[in-house]
Amino acid sequence: MKVKRSLVLTIFLFVISLFFLNSCEMLDSSSSSEIPIYVTAGAYKDYYDEDEDLVFVNVMNSASVPTVKVNNQSLNRRTLEDDYFILGGLIYWDYFDFGTGQNLSLEIEYKNQDEENRTANASVTIPGSFSITSHPNSDVDEFEIVWGQDLTITWTQSTGAEAYEYYLWIEYETYNSTTDDWEYKTVNLQNMITGTSVTFSANELFPSSVNISEVIYTYGDFDIWACSKKMEEGDMGNITGDGIGFFNGYAWGDDLDFEVSGTSLAKRVENKSKDAKEKLLKIISKKCK
Repeated sequence: MKVKRSLVLTIFLFVISLFFLNSCEMLDSSSSSEIPIYVTAGAYKDYYDEDEDLVFVNVMNSASVPTVKVNNQSLNRRTLEDDYFILGGLIYWDYFDFGTGQNLSLEIEYKNQDEENRTANASVTIPGSFSITSHPNSDVDEFEIVWGQDLTITWTQSTGAEAYEYYLWIEYETYNSTTDDWEYKTVNLQNMITGTSVTFSANELFPSSVNISEVIYTYGDFDIWACSKKMEEGDMGNITGDGIGFFNGYAWGDDLDFEVSGTSLAKRVENKSKDAKEKLLKIISKKCK
């Protein structure tokens, strides 16, 4: 579950980066001289496991410490001693229990620099359940992808989702016989798309593969989330009242664990490992005589 938890934080940081790309334009469009608070928030269905949902809120540019509520339930403010503290804002998060298709209302109350009461609001509907259809779920069986080939993953549509956020991670150890070098590589691919399918090219999955003689170790993971709101450059936020920013709802769909094999490279590694074991057994047997 560590990968899943880190994915939530990665998504949240990705959302914050998108928000800053749009914040200047949003401020220019405001007719008021008072600068509103910046809000980036997410509600995650099945954040850690099937029994834990999470709401995460980041508030910036507030002259006071805000009160943050979701469906009238107060969120705890987090500090440096807590996990998931992000520099640059006031962080609130708590576990909830909500279902797919449920509406969540966010309310943030604070005071401006003149100590006047201000309120920012937003609401989202958690997208519906969905699942990966192109490959077996990791809870059932791990699967293999082929070295040097493209990978396509498809999933069912999530009701109420405007987009899908995916995260693919691969690590592998390789050997280059020409240079006699061992190298550890990682590949991280993340994006938000509107379709229900994604294709990763061989060049994306296996960069610089022409110089690799053998693949020693591989492991990979793919996660997919349904998003209630599409968030790309130029998209306006859904925070209203005395604030600007985004409040998005996420429903976790599936994850896949896989390894890279099915090629002569992998077979050579298997043979090499087998030969090494046989040699080791011979050495041990000679020493025992």
